[in-house]
Amino acid sequence: MIQASIAEATPEATAAPTEAAQVISTANSYSDGNVIISISDVRAYDSTVYVADVVLASPEYLQTAFANSTYGRNVTAKTSSIAENANAVLAINGDYYGARQSGYVIRNGVIYRSTANRNAEDLVIYRDGSFGIVNESQISAQELLNSGAWNVLSFGPALLIDGEIPYSECASLTLDSRWTMTGGFEKDRYGNEVVTMPKKDPGTLQCRLMGKAGLYSRGMGVYLTAGEHEFTVICREGPFELYGVSLEPEIQPEADRAGGALAGSAIVTLQAENVPSRNNPNIRPAADYDIHLTPYSDQEKVINYIEDISYRYAADELTYDFTVEADGCYALALRMRQAELANFPVFRTFYVDGKIPSGAFM
Repeated sequence: MIQASIAEATPEATAAPTEAAQVISTANSYSDGNVIISISDVRAYDSTVYVADVVLASPEYLQTAFANSTYGRNVTAKTSSIAENANAVLAINGDYYGARQSGYVIRNGVIYRSTANRNAEDLVIYRDGSFGIVNESQISAQELLNSGAWNVLSFGPALLIDGEIPYSECASLTLDSRWTMTGGFEKDRYGNEVVTMPKKDPGTLQCRLMGKAGLYSRGMGVYLTAGEHEFTVICREGPFELYGVSLEPEIQPEADRAGGALAGSAIVTLQAENVPSRNNPNIRPAADYDIHLTPYSDQEKVINYIEDISYRYAADELTYDFTVEADGCYALALRMRQAELANFPVFRTFYVDGKIPSGAFM
């Protein structure tokens, strides 16, 4: 996790705020004489983007913190909890180093892992506040520290056009995978339904490039001038087979053809928990004793909804198959509840047969 902090997390490197400075804090701003933060939200890339403008009196106020204050593999905690423990003013997620076995980990001037991830590119934050990008195959962790590295973050893979990263999101791409589930749910010895682990689909997959933040619901694009270009993909972590690369236009919503009156009585019902395909195995069906859900039982647990805390991250995708008997305009209705983020909207993008039906579904 990266934080703008006034905590004495590393006393030897962090200067305390001046006593005369007045702390002014609102819902979207903060200032104390050493740290000035303003937060705004804009609508861009079919998403609500929250922008934090941070001005620091010294780069030493830009610090990092570990989940549960512990370095290690698969140690996790909510960003809000880490921020509270570190007395951070502002915090964002880091690089999830614990999910990988290699790659440099340098935090607040300390080397925690020096094993290089071949060809990985890292973002380096130096003690003087400057930023840089390095390739781990070309420099050691100790050399980075000796050159003034204060924090090193690893993201990836990266996309380069003509040897350069077109924009920041191309420095950290997510390559989709597909997980499937067939059949019903198994039961335990007490007759309760239990979640069946999905299986990874070994088949080939054609996917658009998505940024790690998942801000681009229609896939990422680049501006190209007429003529020849060089396309480079740098692997950061994990193997995959690449069969081809294609250039396609941006996905555009279709013309809204649902202007006519709805007719007929046909209803197609899809049970959310019976999801045949998803791009994240951590999206979980779950059971709830709620008489308003279908199916429902007051005797045993039955799987009857998609768990909200597992289906909350940008670019998470659920895919359902269905059949309609006749051409026509169909109304789409969701049974849902949003109780995780109080007073905040949530956003989803709908595709039908790989296309966005109209602008309203973006």
